[in-house]
Amino acid sequence: MKKCTKCGKTIQEGRFCPYCGTKVVDNAQEFFEEPGIQKGELNKETLNKEKLNTDELKNTALKVVNFFKNNKKVTGVAAGVICLLIIIGFVLGRGKSFDFANYVNLESSINGHGRCDGNIDYEQFAEDIMKDSKIQEKVQEYFKNYPLAEAYEEDDYEYLLEDKLESNLDVTVDIKKGTQGELKNGDKVKLTLVCNNKKFFQKMGIRFSPSSKTITIKGLKDAETIDYFDGMTLEDLGLQGVAPYGKVSSEVSNKLPDNKTISMTCSPSEGLSNGDKVTVTIDSDSNNEDVAYVPKSKSKTFTVKGLEEYVIKLEQIDKDIMDSIVKQAQDAAMSYAAQNSDYGTVELTPIGTYLLTAKEEIDGGYYNKVIVVFKAKSTIAGKQIENYSYISFTDAKMVDGKAVVDLGEYHSPYESSLFSTEGGEGYDIVIGDSTYWAKGFKSIEELFNQKVETDVEAHNVEASEGLYKR
Repeated sequence: MKKCTKCGKTIQEGRFCPYCGTKVVDNAQEFFEEPGIQKGELNKETLNKEKLNTDELKNTALKVVNFFKNNKKVTGVAAGVICLLIIIGFVLGRGKSFDFANYVNLESSINGHGRCDGNIDYEQFAEDIMKDSKIQEKVQEYFKNYPLAEAYEEDDYEYLLEDKLESNLDVTVDIKKGTQGELKNGDKVKLTLVCNNKKFFQKMGIRFSPSSKTITIKGLKDAETIDYFDGMTLEDLGLQGVAPYGKVSSEVSNKLPDNKTISMTCSPSEGLSNGDKVTVTIDSDSNNEDVAYVPKSKSKTFTVKGLEEYVIKLEQIDKDIMDSIVKQAQDAAMSYAAQNSDYGTVELTPIGTYLLTAKEEIDGGYYNKVIVVFKAKSTIAGKQIENYSYISFTDAKMVDGKAVVDLGEYHSPYESSLFSTEGGEGYDIVIGDSTYWAKGFKSIEELFNQKVETDVEAHNVEASEGLYKR
């Protein structure tokens, strides 16, 4: 089995690491620092090559000393020139120098949000190095002899060098002035190059100089101040429901000009009525160093409006609505009488109204109920009787300042659009030798107990003036 030389993971087969994409070196080749060098020869060959530059420098220096001993007539200026030429020749022989610091990127270009993790632009670094024709020749020659060279394209040497750079060069970062993640122009950062394979780069004629460098941060742009809430409306907050139980989304977002999404929170997000205030606040971790903008303000307050509202007081039900309710109740009673041969006429006279409003939001129930109470005069089997009746509607709302009820959905002892009340709300009466079923309630107290009292645990009760209330 093979192991990736970059990430170290075991590879079953193939020429590329399935985990990081690096070209795979055969196990036997792990012992070769350079093509053609056998494992047993590695130390000797390497030591000899490491001594080469030092020995050359010593030999050259001895030759210079002997030259001056044997040529005492050489002037000081001439001696200086000769020494300089010798030194230049030696330095040039060591290869071309590259400043690694020129390829270290900042993770943000925004002043005050700068961050330097020592990340190198290996692609650009390799491209610039390969512009040197001598180095290019050495790199090509090196990889042509590489055991896995057939796995690469012929012109892929720049990529191979890039891989060598990425595998063997790292940069440590020491912040001398400023704070990581909050770097600004004028701050200072010390960069130190760590090279894990100096022999390869020496062979290629590549030198990295200096190996350590303190740079001054400059060129960072100031973030632009903008309104993060620009264009946001109540609709964007997800406003819905009926007051006083309106809602908005607890978490919302908005996009900046660079298309970055900024997360925000809404408070309060429930139990809303028209006129209430909702404050939208930018999340603390949303505006990070990648953002090229800063907000004019971190929060914005919206005023709730446009919600439908539940009727919460009897005074909100005007005469026009009440007249419609009375008519619907009378129509329901007469419809029942017309379908029942025992009944003659039914006359309803309104005597008051109950309004039940929920004490808190009810899941699956009703928020309010309007119950209009009537004194009923009915003719049953030719005899006139008097009792009490009602008609009720649920979830009456305020729309454009006026109360609205759905007249098509109601309950009444005589008829219900929601379910049958046949036999449910009434009592037996004896007329002559026969017993008849009278719709309604014998007393207002009985009506109250059955239609109002049963809901007082979850609802507040308001009664119109003079109407019975316990």
